[in-house]
This record gives sequence, structure tokens and C-alpha cells, in this order.
Amino acid sequence: AFFLRLYRPWCVHPAAALALCLVSGEFSLARRLVEQVTQMLRVRTDAGLAAGNALLAQNLDQLARLLDTPVFAGVRLRLLDPSAAAPLRASLEALLQLLPQSEVLVALRRRLATASPTLLAEIERRTAAGTAVSPGAGWAGW
Repeated sequence: AFFLRLYRPWCVHPAAALALCLVSGEFSLARRLVEQVTQMLRVRTDAGLAAGNALLAQNLDQLARLLDTPVFAGVRLRLLDPSAAAPLRASLEALLQLLPQSEVLVALRRRLATASPTLLAEIERRTAAGTAVSPGAGWAGW
């Protein structure tokens, strides 16, 4: 209920609504929102509204920059959570398709590659088997 109260007014600004979805863990909704933004960009392009597209692209670029800030640390960590990784990954990969060519695009692509499906499968396998990594062992414990 609280999320919906925030989400409705934030939908006026697609990048802000997407940020809200990511921070609140609503990754499936984030994916659908990115699809809507993609459609909106197509309509604007067909109508010749390039200025609106440029502003939206700039806002999405700023959101992608924010993904590397402490506020989004929980979102980045969820990339390693097998139950949340698939919808989150789909949302971020869709966002990649909308970003202009920049260092932010490269950084986000690198982050997604780091949280590879192979690593996630290994984490899920070990979790299911009850194998734990000892604190301080880092990835060497795997």
C-alpha cells in the first residue's frame, strides 16, 4: 500500500519511478516500466519529439550513474540473490538498451557481467546443499 502511494505520483517521471521500483525491490514492475519507456520513446520519435527523448535519455543516464551509489547498494547485492536476480537482471539489461553510449553504459554492462548466471547458479547450488562460506573467507571459500 505504501509503495503504491509513492508509485502513482512518481510515474510522471519515468526515471524516478524506475528508481523507486529498483530500491523497493519491485523488479518485475521495473522491467515492465522499462518496456513502457521504450514504447514511449518510439512514439516520441515517430512524432518528431526529439527533445523529450534527449531529456529522458539524460535522466536514465543519471539513474544508471546512481546505481553505483550507496543508496543502491542493496539493489547491487540483490544481483547475487538467486530469487531476485532474474527479474532484476532483466530490468537492468533493458535499461542498458536505452542508455546512450557513455562510460555509465560500460560500467553497468560490466556490473551485470560480474554477476553472471554461472556465479548465481553456483550460489544457488551451494545454498540448496547447505554449504556456507565462512566469514572472511571471501570467494576463496567457494
